[in-house]
Amino acid sequence: MMMNKFILTMQYNESFFLPIFLRHYSQYFDPKNIFVIDHGSDQNLIPPEFNRIYIPRDKPFSELERLDFIKGICTGLMRYYDVGIFADTDELIYLNDFNYEALKDSSPLHVAGFDCTVLEIDGKKKLIGIPVPFLCKAMIFNKTPDWSIGFHAVVNLELPEFFYIPMAHLKYLSESECNIRNISRASTYEKMNAFEKGHGIDLHWRDHREDHLNFNKVIADSIKKNAINTFTPIKSEPLFTMNSLKDFIGNQPSDFIYQPIDCIWDPSRITDLTTFFPQIIEHY
Repeated sequence: MMMNKFILTMQYNESFFLPIFLRHYSQYFDPKNIFVIDHGSDQNLIPPEFNRIYIPRDKPFSELERLDFIKGICTGLMRYYDVGIFADTDELIYLNDFNYEALKDSSPLHVAGFDCTVLEIDGKKKLIGIPVPFLCKAMIFNKTPDWSIGFHAVVNLELPEFFYIPMAHLKYLSESECNIRNISRASTYEKMNAFEKGHGIDLHWRDHREDHLNFNKVIADSIKKNAINTFTPIKSEPLFTMNSLKDFIGNQPSDFIYQPIDCIWDPSRITDLTTFFPQIIEHY
């Protein structure tokens, strides 16, 4: 059955990742159904065939306001669309085999998220990734999810047994771009909403430049010691724990959330994702 579907992202000066994002999702969406919230970029990076939603960047950054704003945009769009997706500019979902009818029985749907990079192995470039519970996000929906801050979990949502849909997180694709992004995010963190900053809500915006080096080391060591796996669905049970939200801002004691147990890269789960995302190899 034909469905009207959209994808939404939010970006600030993403001159590296935004073109990759638009190229990837143009395989699945007409450009007029790709919406980009531009949070005060220094220049317009969005080609005219796509939908640009500009908002100014003259107030302290707030994760709570960002969450509420994106939920509101998604809710408005869902009045006119059957299916929606929200993804960051460095998150590419494999949608070739996706059955949108599955949303009738379960919404939102989670992806199987991988931190990824491109390596040359035996003379061939490959997209290599390691699954990360933190990236197994509820990104595809037919009604707006009740996301928690950061969009990594949904309030009062039971997890499926497996995550079937591959998603490549490209944060570590380029060392130079990762460093530029870290500097930008650290600058944003310094100007964040004082209340949220005081409560530790926005800690993930701090400078994490060591993460890229650590990821590359894990990948390099893994290839030497472990066989590279082919993709298989990720089982949710050992990776998440259910917690009460009674101590979180704006939630009632009865609310719960499934949170990732940790974000440690497991070297034994290194996976070749090249066949799912060949265009990354072609353009990188």
